[in-house]
Amino acid sequence: HQSIDLALEMARTLLRCELPAGRYDLESMVRESLSFSGVERGRCVVHLNPEDAARLEGVAFRSGTELEADPGIARGSVHVTTPQGL
Repeated sequence: HQSIDLALEMARTLLRCELPAGRYDLESMVRESLSFSGVERGRCVVHLNPEDAARLEGVAFRSGTELEADPGIARGSVHVTTPQGL
């Protein structure tokens, strides 16, 4: 139990440092989220924090994928909306 608590606190500390500095592989996070969506090549909307959306301007994703800046999404988070839901 203590090991899990320590690991979680370490992860929180890293996130508090790395997210504001923008040191995370956002493109890979989006690609993995699309992969896990189960939609194959279907239409998806990827909701991102506006700063993250700006970082991905010009990056080509699969056909039918739309990036949407959403101020309600935290930096470093990726939410994918598919025809089946979020």
